Parts: sequence; C-alpha cells; structure tokens
Amino acid sequence: MRLRTFPGRRLVVVLFLLALACAGCSGSSLPPQANADISREKLKQALDAWQNGLSVDDLAKANPPLYFNDPKPSVLQLIEYKMAEESTFFGQSVRIGVELTLKKKDGKTLKKKTGYLIDTSPAVVIVPE
Repeated sequence: MRLRTFPGRRLVVVLFLLALACAGCSGSSLPPQANADISREKLKQALDAWQNGLSVDDLAKANPPLYFNDPKPSVLQLIEYKMAEESTFFGQSVRIGVELTLKKKDGKTLKKKTGYLIDTSPAVVIVPE
C-alpha cells in the first residue's frame, strides 16, 4: 500500500530547508554603532574648521576624510559654539547637541540650538538634525 502525499509536499520541504539555511547566515547589514568619543572629537574638528573658515571640501580631502553637511560659509560664519556634555545614540549614530553663535552676511548674529548626528564607520559623516 502506497502512502498518499499532498501535491505540494516537495515544495514545502524545499522551502523549509531553504529557510533553515538562510537562518544561519542572516548577519546584520547595519554598520557598527558609532563611537561616542570619536564622534565628539570629529564634531569638534568640523566645528573648529568651520569657525576658522575652512570649507567642507577641505574636510573631505583630509586623511581620513570627514564629511560635514552643515556649514554654509558663504551665508553664515560660525563665531562660537558649545557642545553638550552628554551624547545619546540615535540608531547607529551618536547625537550631540550644540549651541551655535552665527554671523550672517549682513553682520547680525544669530544663536541657534541644533543637534548633529555622527557616524564613524565606514567613514565619518556629520549631519544636522
């Protein structure tokens, strides 16, 4: 006597084996979490460069490159800044709050509070919130 099987049994077995094989190789595709100490150091480097009139292109040409997406030196000059003592994680990025004192082209000063998100791997990238 022959056992009766349902028509999709072979497909179910193949899908089950495929799921088992993939379960062992499901490593994370996310980069490692940013390093808080390096993030603070690199944000300071970027803000100092902006304060000294360097361009984002100058930072990107450094070794290692630092990609800073905020300064608009043709519109705003950074006069001074104060970084928050603490940092927090936002996903894989480090978030650091900063109080900026900016000077507009017309000579007026502007105080602004903002946060920066910093990634340190595979490259240092700093973006405002």
